[in-house]
Amino acid sequence: MQAARPVSIIQYGLGRVGITLMEMVLDHRDLFRRELALDLRYAAVGELDGVAASAGGLAEPLLRALIKARKEGVPLASTKGFKAGADSMALAGWALDEAIPNPLVVDLTASDHTHAPMVQLLEAGSKATMSNKRPLVVPYHDYARLIDAGRPDRLRYDATVGAGIPVTSTLGTLLGTGDRVLDIEGCFSGTLGYICTLLDEGKAFSEAVRRAKEIGYTEPDPRDDLGGLDVARKALILARMSSQRLDLADVRLEALIPDQMNALSLEEFMVRLEELDPAYAARAEEARANGEVLRYVARVDQEGCRVGLASLPRESRIGGLKGPDNIVVFRTERYRDNPISVIGPGAGLEVTATFVLGDLLALA
Repeated sequence: MQAARPVSIIQYGLGRVGITLMEMVLDHRDLFRRELALDLRYAAVGELDGVAASAGGLAEPLLRALIKARKEGVPLASTKGFKAGADSMALAGWALDEAIPNPLVVDLTASDHTHAPMVQLLEAGSKATMSNKRPLVVPYHDYARLIDAGRPDRLRYDATVGAGIPVTSTLGTLLGTGDRVLDIEGCFSGTLGYICTLLDEGKAFSEAVRRAKEIGYTEPDPRDDLGGLDVARKALILARMSSQRLDLADVRLEALIPDQMNALSLEEFMVRLEELDPAYAARAEEARANGEVLRYVARVDQEGCRVGLASLPRESRIGGLKGPDNIVVFRTERYRDNPISVIGPGAGLEVTATFVLGDLLALA
């Protein structure tokens, strides 16, 4: 039997996706050894409040204890072997100093600070994958350095856009085989897709937002979804992959709430949501009268990148989308008349972790 190749995982982020990925790796280690000849081991895990690291690999009982602590809401510092207060961003230097075998960085945070250590490790020959979009939407010159460091096959990020569907990998295949993008259009937010579906059904905007919050589709503060910035980040990632030298400020963004509502407390904002109901009721009624529906759409084409509410034919690919699913439609030179559509769950712990794990295995 072929000897298993050691792969040393350095994971930034022990949130819900982070512990889900860790469980998947631990639960299927034997499968990866047997079928892929890969020995996946955790060399380090880092959170805002500390790290655990071992050049020889962290013991499974420690990793299971961290998972248990996170699920039970217990401080990670209570787990023996987790160094509270240690600088997780310094893990890159530690990994290089320790010369750990075949390091592979996984960024599952929502941090603005993982770009630099990821570049450092990639430039030293490591590999990396992420669900965190922020390293890919930094100023263009910093983005270009990250991408250059990850070429030709050391960086993957399929979980950043449409967490549970193959969006960047599909686009990468098209571009890598010489196809040319004409335009990309889609719904990249399950939260906003769900809200638009309720508007189609005649629900008030305020009711739709409250329902989405109650069932956990929104962030704790729904304004983080309603502002559209997360969709803009995803659209920018696809635009940059398509060779557009754009920055986040270049994305034309229509938020679903007025700027002045961002200054309110969360409680006050939730109370004042009704102020927006008449305007959205009118837009939804106008769409219905035209045989159309409202969808929160991102579009990338030769004119740039834009994100906002659009009225689309009910029978169209995007107009037919229901609930929290995502859809991305690629129209290219080869797929001009019958574009490729990728549709499915755009969020969820297991599907996001699955795509991160798929990237990890492909890189390993």
